Amino acid sequence: PPSNFAILAPYSFGKPSFYTEPRNKLLQFLDWAASPEGRSAGCPVFDPTRIFLFGFSDGATLAVELLTTRRFAGAVVAAYGFTGNALPELALQRLANLPVWVFHSADDVIFPVSCSDKLVRQLRSKQAPTPGNELQSS
Repeated sequence: PPSNFAILAPYSFGKPSFYTEPRNKLLQFLDWAASPEGRSAGCPVFDPTRIFLFGFSDGATLAVELLTTRRFAGAVVAAYGFTGNALPELALQRLANLPVWVFHSADDVIFPVSCSDKLVRQLRSKQAPTPGNELQSS
């Protein structure tokens, strides 16, 4: 039976980040992990419709990008770092009504909190309202 919780964390030896990797390569990793070859290599059995992404900093930006494929059930992002003006409309449509938990420290010295604030505003513009789905820091 599928595990209740498993972490699949691809790692690229000798590379500082997955941010520069082709996105399709990360999706192929998930396909491999769910395959008989992945299971025989030690990957747990999991339900591919219940995969959540986690990303920190540039990884948060990558997680949001991968979430637009709609292959994932949702995402947790911390210190989101997209500094552009806005996500494309098509990306926002693909993210509509997917759960995304966004965390960002006011003390972040790399990316300003305004990056995460902007993401939340854009996501809210496409989400159906859900009471009680937001925590504010004090």
